[in-house]
Amino acid sequence: MKTFQYASIAEITESVRSKTLSPVEIVTAHLKRIEALQGKLNAFTHVDADGARVQARRAEDAVHRGAALGPLHGVRLQ
Repeated sequence: MKTFQYASIAEITESVRSKTLSPVEIVTAHLKRIEALQGKLNAFTHVDADGARVQARRAEDAVHRGAALGPLHGVRLQ
């Protein structure tokens, strides 16, 4: 898969389901990218990094438990 920042939602969800990428890795990478570009782009008024990390850990735990996953499981939509 291409760099997942540019991947489709389908590619990201498949990577989460196959455990190639974890939701925590995805959120961490996106938060780093936001931090790197926010000063230049000023695209966000608020970033809840802690909340995103908590949700990513919950999503990752569900994957490891083998829980039923929704169609966009592991994709941060907010």
